[in-house]
Amino acid sequence: MTTVAPVLTGADSVDYAQEQRFTTQLKAVHEPNPPEADAGPRTWTVTVDGGTPITGYRPAWAENDPSQDVTADRIGAVLPDLGMYRYYDGSAGVPIFCAADGDRPAGPLALPMLRAVMTVHPYREAAQQQPTVDVEVLGDSDEWMENLTPEQLADVIAAVRAQCDRLDQVHADLIAARADWEANAR
Repeated sequence: MTTVAPVLTGADSVDYAQEQRFTTQLKAVHEPNPPEADAGPRTWTVTVDGGTPITGYRPAWAENDPSQDVTADRIGAVLPDLGMYRYYDGSAGVPIFCAADGDRPAGPLALPMLRAVMTVHPYREAAQQQPTVDVEVLGDSDEWMENLTPEQLADVIAAVRAQCDRLDQVHADLIAARADWEANAR
């Protein structure tokens, strides 16, 4: 990429080094996670009693590094819990309309819906030793669809789309019903 410095004079002049620093800062803002330059595969390491390392592949999508130091007596408990994950933003918040309850006034609560997290646990059962997705149905509900394969996630997506299509019809019916009510029931 070629950068052309603007030609400015007087009080508006900017030296080329300043412009390059500014350009670099702008790129950092617009590219918050620049790709690692030829870093090779990323890894995690669990070091047992300060000496024996256990290492594994850490995918580029993993937000966490499960590397840690453990004692030999804890390794059996640590490895099954060792996992890498990536959280995806859920919906901006589905308005859940509720009546007043105690100190809470009536009105909408915005709960995230269908939040997803991709995970992999190299030392769990075979199904979890490759990436899967967990989907939280409704925020703070403890209702999760867990360990979804790509095919299962596609089935969930299709079902949600079909339900949204149905809700579009319900919405149209509600508008028509209210118009009819206004015209005839009052």
